[in-house]
This record gives sequence, structure tokens and C-alpha cells, in this order.
Amino acid sequence: MAAFARLSLALLLLLSRAASAQTTCTTDDPEIRKRIDRVVSGLLPRTATDGRFGDPAKLSDRMAFYHTPGVSIAVVNDFEVEWACGFGVREQGKPEPVTPETLFQAGSISKPIFALGAMRLVEEGKLGLDDDVNQRLATWKIPATGSWQPRVTLRQLLSHSAGLTVHGFPGYGVEERIPTVVEVLDGRPPANTPRVEVNILPGVQFRYAGGGTTVAQQLVTDILGKPFPQIMRELVLDPLDMKGSTYEQPLPPARASAAATAHPWKSRPLPGRWHIYPEMAAAGLWTTAGDLARAGIELQKSLRGDPPRLLKRETVAEMLKPQVGENMGISFFLEGKDPDVRFEHGGWDEGFVAGATFYRDRGMGVVVMINSNEGNPILDEIVSAIAREYGWPGFFPEEPGTVEGAEAAAAALVGEYETSSKLLFTVTRQGKDLLLSAGSQPPLALVPQSETSFLLRPLNSKVTFEKDAQGRGSRLTLEQAGKPTTAERRPIPGMESGSFRRYADLDVDKRDAEIITANAHAIVTAASELETWSVPPSVSEISPVPGRPHVYLVTVGEDLDRDRWGRRLVLVKVTDRPTVLDSGRLHFGTWVLKPHLVEVGMRLLVLGELGTEEPDGYVVYEVGEHDLRELGKLNLASQDLTEDDLDDPTISGTPDNTVITFQGRFVCWPDKDHQEEEEDVKPAPSPLQVVIRDKVVADGTCSFAR
Repeated sequence: MAAFARLSLALLLLLSRAASAQTTCTTDDPEIRKRIDRVVSGLLPRTATDGRFGDPAKLSDRMAFYHTPGVSIAVVNDFEVEWACGFGVREQGKPEPVTPETLFQAGSISKPIFALGAMRLVEEGKLGLDDDVNQRLATWKIPATGSWQPRVTLRQLLSHSAGLTVHGFPGYGVEERIPTVVEVLDGRPPANTPRVEVNILPGVQFRYAGGGTTVAQQLVTDILGKPFPQIMRELVLDPLDMKGSTYEQPLPPARASAAATAHPWKSRPLPGRWHIYPEMAAAGLWTTAGDLARAGIELQKSLRGDPPRLLKRETVAEMLKPQVGENMGISFFLEGKDPDVRFEHGGWDEGFVAGATFYRDRGMGVVVMINSNEGNPILDEIVSAIAREYGWPGFFPEEPGTVEGAEAAAAALVGEYETSSKLLFTVTRQGKDLLLSAGSQPPLALVPQSETSFLLRPLNSKVTFEKDAQGRGSRLTLEQAGKPTTAERRPIPGMESGSFRRYADLDVDKRDAEIITANAHAIVTAASELETWSVPPSVSEISPVPGRPHVYLVTVGEDLDRDRWGRRLVLVKVTDRPTVLDSGRLHFGTWVLKPHLVEVGMRLLVLGELGTEEPDGYVVYEVGEHDLRELGKLNLASQDLTEDDLDDPTISGTPDNTVITFQGRFVCWPDKDHQEEEEDVKPAPSPLQVVIRDKVVADGTCSFAR
């Protein structure tokens, strides 16, 4: 029995592949046939990561994988249908092939084709685009909401901004009783959807509503007094030579033999072959891929300035202009940026899926129709293959390039951000790149889209920052899977956010220099606060200390006046228990430095190099309690190097053992003549100690050297 089941499954798969291999096309041009072959053998399956595709695949294999019996494709190139092909069969298990003339249900693509007819009535003055439709509706009226009567326009109905309910319609089986349009609008049996009514303010926002399109169908029918299928044939289908198309529901027997059968899932034909849709304007169009392509070409040509067969150029331009938000025109969705804007729409009926996309200002596009809901992913794969073959501009996401100003602005975003649930995001800088770590996850690169907006590659995630009045990052929002996660900049323990005081307040004219408390704030904040220098310092480098969480090395002040203010200032923030080490006051002339730390729930290491025009300078070294256990190795009293040997520190180590190494010696200005300016200045040579956990691990003196 099991062997028979396996044999049956293998036979079914073989028959499915054989059926999907059938192809009928409208062209015998050898060059075009080569393009068709490249398309159908090079579908681009999507992966879980945006903008990334799997290995190229054959259309027949993908049809078999998604249990899709038939596919119809029409490609527009240079303002004409370059080719149209049918693949597979109209119904699973039957031999009739899909051809370019095979009819499929268009689903919601019925809406923009209907909109072409409605806009013809606007051009003819029979409808007002911005008039209250209740003034023209006769058979049915948009109901009041309580005691309030909303005012709804045709523009709002066609751009899904009327605030009306009912997203879409499931259709009715061929054996079911079919409701009238009024019964559908009222939600009365035998209708299978709720009544259509306004429940949000019209004209404010986009909300897709097939119910609104059905109101517009009733409006047109009331005004013209004809059956809706006849109205659409006269207004749109005949003028555009869409001979294979009809809004007739149910489909007349004469056309049924040319129609594909619906297969919702697993290649199983729908009983009765298809559903019936009395909501004809919203979901009732039977058509071919070639007919829909011709409708798109007509709009492209009208915009190009060709003599219109249907709508004036100004009318088409209005339809393809954003009406509400950036991506919704009049019944068409808008994608891309100038000059590569595309107008498009998709469709989904029971057992049928369709998609149509056209360039607004270029004569390119494609229509794909299938007779399977399960095969929906094939549409994107086919369109992507065609876009690649024909070199569609702006279709594929561009690789992120350089964003002007992003590198300079990155320094202000470095720091720690915490969610309300205490999840910690850490933003660090590595060279020119920003990195984001979430909790214990390894860091990921932040790819700039603007100064405050980033993609988190290689994930489908986006990160945006908000800045405070000082231009520092104050809030981080991570958006993924359509859900935002917000984190606030984490204040340093013992300090309230925004309470940082200036590290330096120097009055150059008075030659009164004083270094004020370097207190507990993120090191990037400290660097950004150095704006009171005579020449504002710039942050030239920010990098994390290897192996030390929450520790950053920041170099600032590369543009300071080297003759008076020295070369640069390096700050390292290390978070832990508080301590105080007062290394005394060192002074030079009337410039007095009072380095010290304040107990604010952290430790701060400040390394400052100050050079002057005088023959000698000094180095201020100041440290609080931290885990730099190897610091005692420093020979602070070394006299075997000259001042020229002073170099930058290097930092290395492990989470439990960090080492700072200097190449050079520490010198200070011990001239007792200058000590008289301050009574509490300690005699030179000034003691210099390193204290770790209340234990002196290094002891030395500042020594004067010429």
C-alpha cells in the first residue's frame, strides 16, 4: 500500500512537471525567444532577507513546487506587448493548455480598470471627482454613523481614503444564491460580508476597502442606468480593444471554455471551477495578461503625449499622483522614485492570483496571472527575473552608498540605550563604522541611510535615532517585522540624564584656565561638551576598549590651537564603584589645572597631553578605581626618555585584565615661583599615585626636565 502511495505521488509530480512544461507564446522571433528562455530558466526565489535571492530556478520547477497548474505572462517593452506566453494547463489533470488568450480572474486588478471608466465619466462631466457621492446615489446611500452623516467623494472611494469598511470579498460558489449589490452593501443575506459603512474620518488616511469600490460601482450604475458589465465594455474594454475581457458575473457559457479553473491549494480544482463575484468593480473582471498589458500601455502612451484613446494626459497624471500618503494614487499603487516610478496593482480571488506593474515614464512593464493561490510567491519571482533580463531601472534595491554627513554625525550616537524591559543596546564605533549590539548578541553593522536612519545588515531591521537639543543621540528605535522597539539613552549610575557639566571652561583672553570636574556622563557626551574651547574640538576617533564592556577611547581636539592648547585630549570612561583620587594641582604660569574625580557612581580615567610655547610642558595623569591591574608596571619616575619620546597610550587586555602602556615619561612644572599664586598647591615634585581598590600599586613623582 505504501509503495502504491509513493508511486502515485511520483506519478502526480511527473504529470505536474509535464503539464507545467507546456508553453504557448505570441512570438517566433528568435531573439525574443532567447529572452523568454532566460526568464523562465532564471526565476529569482526570495529569501528571508530583503533584497537577497536564492539560486536561479526554472518556472516549471517552481510551478510544481507551489502546485500551480497554469501561468500567463505578458511583457511590455518599448510601449508594446513584446511577448505573451501561457505555461501549463488550465485545469489540473486535463490537457487543455494555458495560452495567451486564456481568461483568468483578475481579482482586485478589477479596481483600477474600473477606475479608468469612472474617470471617463469625470472627464465627460457626468461625475464630480470631489462631489459628495450621496448626492448622486439613488438605489443606496452611505449610511450615517450615529447622528453624523459623513461626506464621501469619488476621489476618496478610488484612493481607499473614504473611511469605509470591508477589505475584500470571498465570492460565492456557483451553487449558492448570489446577492444583489445593494444586499452586499447592506450586509444582508445572502451576502457573506458585513455592511459597508464609515467608521473612521474620511479623507485622512489610507485604508484598503473593496467596500468603497463597490459603492462606486453602485454610483456609476445609478447614474447611467445600465448593467455594470455593459457600462464597462462601452467605457473601457471596447475602446482599448480588450476583446478577451468581461465584467460579466457569472461568466457566460460561451466564454467558460476559454477560462482557467481556480485551484486554491495543492492543485485541487475548485468545485464549480470558480467563484462568482457580484462585487464586479472590486473583484469581478475576467481578462487575459495581454489585455491588462494593453491597458497599462495606453496610460503610458497618454502620459508620453500620444493622442489618447481613453483618457486625457492630465487625467492620467492625476490618477498616478499620490492622493493619500506617498504610495496611493487613484486606484493604482505607486512604487519607486522619479524617474523610475511604477504604477501597479495585485489581485486575489479564490483560486486566482494576478499582478500588474508598469513604469510611469518608461514603456516597460509586466502582467502575471496564475490559477493557484498557493503559487502567489511565483509572481515576485517571475517579475524579478523579467526586471533583471530587461534591466529595469530602480527596481532592485541599491547597495547603500556614502551618506553625506553620516560619518561626522556618528560620534553623537555612540552610547548605551536601554528599553523599559532593561534590554541594553550598545552603539560603538569601529573606524568609520557604527556597530550595534543587543544584549549578549554579537555586534552588527549599522548601514547609514541618513544621519539618523540605518539598516541593520544582514537582517530585515531598521534603526533610527532621535537627538536631544545638544545633538546627541537620546533615543533608539529598532523596527523589525513591523514592530518598533524603543530604547532611551542610558544615564550613568548616580547621575540624572542631561546633568553633565562642562569638562573645560577656558577664557583665553583672561588666560584663566581651569579644568572643572570630569563627571559621570557617557564619554561621547563629554567630548561633545568641549565646545567652549577657543577652537571647538572635533571628535576624530571613537573606539571601544578591547575586552572591556562599556569602555570607550575617544580622541578629541585635533583642531585645537597647538601653540597654546596642546595636541589632544583622550578620555576613557570605565563604569564601576566610585572612588576619588586627587592628584593635586599642577600649574603653569597663570594657567591652573585642578584635576580630580567626583564620587558619582563611576570611574573615569583622564589622560591629557598639553603642550605650550614654553620649553617644557606637562602631562596630567588622573585615575580612579578600576581594573587596570597591570598599571603598576608603569615606571612613572622614568628619566631615561626625553620629552620627544612621549607617545599615545595603547590599551589591550581581557575582560579581567586591561593594560595601559605609555611610551615615554611623565613630566610636570615644579617651579616653586608659580606655587605662590595658589596657597594650597603642594610642593614640587608633586606626588603622583595610582590607587586600585584602596591600595597604592604605583607611586612616583612628577619631575621637571628641560
